[in-house]
Amino acid sequence: MKYDQQIVNFKNILPSAQKILIALPAGADIDILASGLAIFLALKQAGKQVSIVSPDQTRVFQSHLFGIDNIQNTLPSLDSGDFTIKLEGVEITPDGK
Repeated sequence: MKYDQQIVNFKNILPSAQKILIALPAGADIDILASGLAIFLALKQAGKQVSIVSPDQTRVFQSHLFGIDNIQNTLPSLDSGDFTIKLEGVEITPDGK
């Protein structure tokens, strides 16, 4: 498959990751919001320290999404990080570049 190696890299790095940031794109539709929140909640339940951010304000029509109140508009302070995943084009960068 097209993204097999990225999935393998993700599976190898995820268990040791403690702080995870999920960054949603501007203008995210309801499907993107729901997907981001599902990942956020699953990682939180797995004991990870997770933040989810979006440049947009949440809207009333999105209020039915479980966990919507966790989406912040500012980035948390990050000590370090060297792994990036970009969904919608799927980009995984284990070296931070």
